[in-house]
Amino acid sequence: MSSLANKQVIDLVRKILSDLCKLGDDQIQNLLDGTAKFKYFDSNEIKPTEKKKVVKPKVVMDDPTMNAWKEHLFACQSKDEAIQYIESLPLTVANLKEFAKYLRCSLFGASKKAQIVTAIVNGTVMAKLNAEAIHRI
Repeated sequence: MSSLANKQVIDLVRKILSDLCKLGDDQIQNLLDGTAKFKYFDSNEIKPTEKKKVVKPKVVMDDPTMNAWKEHLFACQSKDEAIQYIESLPLTVANLKEFAKYLRCSLFGASKKAQIVTAIVNGTVMAKLNAEAIHRI
């Protein structure tokens, strides 16, 4: 290190202090306690990590499955219960649209997942609950 100029040493210390400022309080405390240490990494030796794709299992959209979902959906006694049930299903937007088509629900131009779920609930459970309330009157 003796061959480095004072200016280079000062620049190096500034970079180290800059990295120290990015650490959290607990990390700094670990450095002070000696339970953590700095380690030198050569940027040319570090290999970029591969991003792992999260593969979601494909949902089988057959009649028996959708019929079971339909029966469970119509068994819901409130709007919130129905929304929670549909959101618990592992369905993509495309799957939700297919399920709505199976239920013969109009999506009213819904394109986002929350809008589609609300349209399905309004077209099924809420329609059923409203019809039952009117029938009681």
